[in-house]
Amino acid sequence: MKTYIAFFDILGFKEIVKNESLSELNRRFNNLIRDSQLSLSDGKITQNEFNDFVPDSNQFKVNCIHISDSIIFWTKNNSQTAFHDIFSVARYFYRQSFSSHFIVRGSVAYDEIHFTPNRFENKDNFFFGNYSMIGKAIVSAYELGESLQLSACALHQSVLEQIDNAIIEDYLMKRDIVLYNTPVKNNGLEEYYLITPKDHDFNETSLENFSSRFQSKTIRGLYGQMMPIAVKLKLDNTINFFGDLTKMNSNT
Repeated sequence: MKTYIAFFDILGFKEIVKNESLSELNRRFNNLIRDSQLSLSDGKITQNEFNDFVPDSNQFKVNCIHISDSIIFWTKNNSQTAFHDIFSVARYFYRQSFSSHFIVRGSVAYDEIHFTPNRFENKDNFFFGNYSMIGKAIVSAYELGESLQLSACALHQSVLEQIDNAIIEDYLMKRDIVLYNTPVKNNGLEEYYLITPKDHDFNETSLENFSSRFQSKTIRGLYGQMMPIAVKLKLDNTINFFGDLTKMNSNT
């Protein structure tokens, strides 16, 4: 089945696991799961049978699974509507990450996937579970996301070849995406369409506040350890991205 897929991973996941208690880690991951569900419901909530407010699953138009530090969203088909759905979810999830518990990066790709979940238990309650996803789409999304040297969400070339140019132009006009000379591994730069990290323009004040919060969250994630060069590079590149967006906005 050909589909659109958005793949995210958590930056610094190994250090987080090493330094957090299991109870605190579980609390943070519960919040991450809630964020992904809110992304699927576009922020809409409802009350469940226990009168708790929860994301409204009736609004879901995209699938999602969590596997360790990977969060994967995908559509049921390859229609233009399906692309709008996956883009909306990826935009919400990426933007929400800046005010939540983890720093993420990812990408949106298009191609074939095969996913057939299965689980069964024996009489002693030992179980076998299969949640394997295979196909070119997941590889493309993973490789692009993993190459990014900043917190960002990029559109893979496979998406651009599938959707109408008018859709890209519309997202550019709304400033939901920006064409950006993006830092990638091996000190390279590649032009990608990146989802913008806010739903309104940066100005100097909002840039300073946004960058300060992002830097503080990065430092907290080091748990008092010296900042590794690789972490500082991603931090600086992300803040530079915010600054470049501010310059772009001031020039329009």
